[in-house]
Amino acid sequence: MLNQRVDSVRRTAGGGFVLTVRERRATRTLKADSVVIALPAYAAARILDRLDLRVAETLAQISHPPLAVVFLGYRAQAIAHPLDGAGVLTPALEGRDALGMLFSSTLFAGRAPPGHVALTAFVGGTRQPQLALLRPGELQDLAHDEVRRLLGARAAPLLARTRCWRHGLPQPGLEHVERIAAVAALESEQPGLFLTGNYFSGVSTTACIRQASDVARRVQHCLASSRRRWSLDEPASTASMYRSEAEILVAAALQYARESRRAAMAGIRTARGTRQVWTAEGPAARRPEFPPCRPN
Repeated sequence: MLNQRVDSVRRTAGGGFVLTVRERRATRTLKADSVVIALPAYAAARILDRLDLRVAETLAQISHPPLAVVFLGYRAQAIAHPLDGAGVLTPALEGRDALGMLFSSTLFAGRAPPGHVALTAFVGGTRQPQLALLRPGELQDLAHDEVRRLLGARAAPLLARTRCWRHGLPQPGLEHVERIAAVAALESEQPGLFLTGNYFSGVSTTACIRQASDVARRVQHCLASSRRRWSLDEPASTASMYRSEAEILVAAALQYARESRRAAMAGIRTARGTRQVWTAEGPAARRPEFPPCRPN
């Protein structure tokens, strides 16, 4: 179901869960034997507060500072640095405005037309979250200035794009082990409930795929152990329908995880909003008037 918002998850007296779902102004409820919450920690906290307020508050405490991504395209001769690497990370002690840069056209084929280069700069995060809230034009000027100082840019970029994530990457903190233990305890107390996301064991593609695959296997085991209950509580045709549909969904999740892992190993970027392709036939340099990023 697309374009629908889950407002809450709660346990029913007879077992299973009831989800409150909203689509525009209409609200309805759905019943489920099992629920997988594959949301960022702050979003999972919002829908869990009626099921377990303590765990919801624990997840809400995981920081997600804003992060801005600036994509810049230059003529190759405008950059003094040979860009013969993956990119650059800037240490905090240098006091720079960019967290780092990727040499996108070096890393991935097809990111820039011949004779041109593409760079991706990251701004904000825990170090300087306020910078991620700048307007797009200000972010582009900031990123270009860092390219000039770090990589020897001799001319303005021909193309510039920005994308701001109001909630960036999760920052574990010293209490993270206890927070994840609280989530595990909730899953044990609520059979059929599963949580997954990039705040469990790492934000890398490999870590997320590994975490999601583990949850998919646990869901598969949960559904298999529920077959006997289905056969006792439901007519044969209904139980078969529920079982087959659930198994198809889990099998699809596992297959997707396997394919995503192969894609990651091949160096294919799949994250929406970060993959930028610049073609020779593309428009000239411009600054789209996107609204500034504001925290929720």
